[in-house]
Amino acid sequence: MRILAVTPRIIYPPLSGGESRVFSLLTRLARSHELSLATFVEPGEEAQAAAAALRLESGPLKKVHLVARTGACASRPGLPRAARRYFDEAMARALDRLSAEGNFDLVHLEFSEMGQYAPYVRTRAATVLTEHDASFLSLSRSYLRREGGAWEQLKDWIRRLRYSREIAGQADEIVAVSPADARRLRWLAGCRATLVPTGVDLERFDFHGQDRRQRDLAMFLGHYPHYPNEDAALWLCREIWPLVREKRPGARLALVGSKPTAAVQALRGPDVEISGTLPDVRPYLHRAGLFIAPLRLGFGIKGKLLEAFACGAPVLATPVACEALPGIEPGRHLLVGKTARELARLAISLLDDPALAATLAREARRYVEARFGWDTQADALERVYRQALAGYAARASTGSS
Repeated sequence: MRILAVTPRIIYPPLSGGESRVFSLLTRLARSHELSLATFVEPGEEAQAAAAALRLESGPLKKVHLVARTGACASRPGLPRAARRYFDEAMARALDRLSAEGNFDLVHLEFSEMGQYAPYVRTRAATVLTEHDASFLSLSRSYLRREGGAWEQLKDWIRRLRYSREIAGQADEIVAVSPADARRLRWLAGCRATLVPTGVDLERFDFHGQDRRQRDLAMFLGHYPHYPNEDAALWLCREIWPLVREKRPGARLALVGSKPTAAVQALRGPDVEISGTLPDVRPYLHRAGLFIAPLRLGFGIKGKLLEAFACGAPVLATPVACEALPGIEPGRHLLVGKTARELARLAISLLDDPALAATLAREARRYVEARFGWDTQADALERVYRQALAGYAARASTGSS
């Protein structure tokens, strides 16, 4: 099968959970299919993108098509803000040309924002869209940064609902990353979504026991331009961590992850470390005595939790962070708290109780081993591709493309 993936950002090195998912799945699918990528390049990032493209072309991908953001956007006042930011005539022309050349059997559009490009490819290839986070459809828990007043947010939410229904109708298959997301897409966008969960590389993210960890080190992991991660870091440092330090004055917190925003950078202090973008986050996952995920926004499976589970870091999370994980059991695989005071109390209990931390970590590793290997998810995505090919063939035979 000849497949073109379309993403809003270069996926190497994978800096966010979404990029890691796309990279991991494409790497595995490339073993038996011909994979290419079309992606935006932001102004000022041309050299890094070119180097990343060479790395991808020397590995899993046949060709990487870099599309420079031109700012040439059609006037589309009916689009939601997030989609409007990612519409560019340069990408539309590139996809129209690539699909017209007839070199692809299937085009996979990654992220809601790229779904608007389906009309440029669907008449010439099967089309799949992955919705990475159905909170795009939520008014109260959207991953989008708040902009404007309540009335503007309500209007943009209505636009998001309309947009999601429109792009769902343009794709042969829709992919959701969690059972809850699949239900929300069926309910709010009126589309049938097939579940292909996020996974974790179980060999790369290997297990380290509690005897190799720094008991006084807690960590959070995120791609901070993604608003739910910035919000979690701010809440953690302003309301949760001071309560932990009252009882454990020697405790330290590391905010690990890519592209920390100015608001996150401002959290740096004697007991709070900001790692900045790293080539590899595993050293932190292997030595932290506590992984805390105080997320309040967004839906979907959080890849950061799966990586922490795989590495043996004891996990404390909010319900928002773990609710999409099928079969997860608070008290067995992790601890869960809702308020700042409850999260602080549970954090202290984990830092003070190595036996509890070890038990949770062992059970969490077994949990991801049983459910979240990437090979299993790649097989599921390949089945979706074959369903999409059948749907495209049916459209073509009836002239309804």
